[in-house]
Amino acid sequence: MSQITAAQAAILAINSLALGGLLFLLSSGFSLIFGLMRIPNLMHGSFFMLGAYFGVSLLDTGIVIGGTTLGIIWWAEDNRTVAIARTMGLTTFAIANVFLSYCVKDDLRSIFTVETFADRRLLQATGLSALAILFGTELGIFQRILGTVSLTGKQWITCILVAFTIVVATELRKLVLRRRMSTEPAAAEDVPDAAAAPNAS
Repeated sequence: MSQITAAQAAILAINSLALGGLLFLLSSGFSLIFGLMRIPNLMHGSFFMLGAYFGVSLLDTGIVIGGTTLGIIWWAEDNRTVAIARTMGLTTFAIANVFLSYCVKDDLRSIFTVETFADRRLLQATGLSALAILFGTELGIFQRILGTVSLTGKQWITCILVAFTIVVATELRKLVLRRRMSTEPAAAEDVPDAAAAPNAS
């Protein structure tokens, strides 16, 4: 049987404390309200359910970003060094989150519109994020802090193209939602016509 490393023990301890804190908040709120008012307040459960709903709604995005990040790390470890693989994974993850900030501006509208890039604040934040990603990869002081190394031009292009998959995934989802919403009103309009047909005869 293999021994648990110090890093694994620390991760287990943090996860245990986080889960214990959530259960403590849930149970203490329930017992406090019930103890003072003798009313079983079940709203805490609904807030937990709301959090779970948001977690599931963001699951597809997390799968795409996490899958592409792990994929590029796995590819770079086989073809490059571990340091380059770690740097490419971090860079891909950061660029994908910048792309995601544009994708979530609207649930239905494509990001390839003028309105998407009319937000000056978002453009400024994007510029600052791009500088932070560049400095974190290329500047020596940040390389020592983050454990990154410099990337070549081809490696940067690879990271950008792989990170762009989040845009493709969200655009496909928005296309499906737009088609579904366009067919639903047509189906709703057909129902009164079908109901009025026997009366006309």
